[in-house]
Amino acid sequence: MRIFFRWIRKQSYLLLAIFLFGLSVNQVMRFHLYQHSFYVQSSIGFYRNIDQWKADIDYYFGLKEENDRFGNISVSGPLTLSFGANSS
Repeated sequence: MRIFFRWIRKQSYLLLAIFLFGLSVNQVMRFHLYQHSFYVQSSIGFYRNIDQWKADIDYYFGLKEENDRFGNISVSGPLTLSFGANSS
């Protein structure tokens, strides 16, 4: 057992280097997975905003046809509003 502890003490820099290398690989992988998920969510949100802007612009330019369609609705007779029981 004493020989084992001496070997660990002599090789401590190598073991420390391996341990730190393992930690750094772990952190890089975790950061990469976080960045990937953040990038995917950001790009999806970005394209959703672009699609919403495009839909708004298309709707705006389609208002002329919609107004013309409402203008062509024929109303039979004058529009009258009656308020109360004695209105004619």
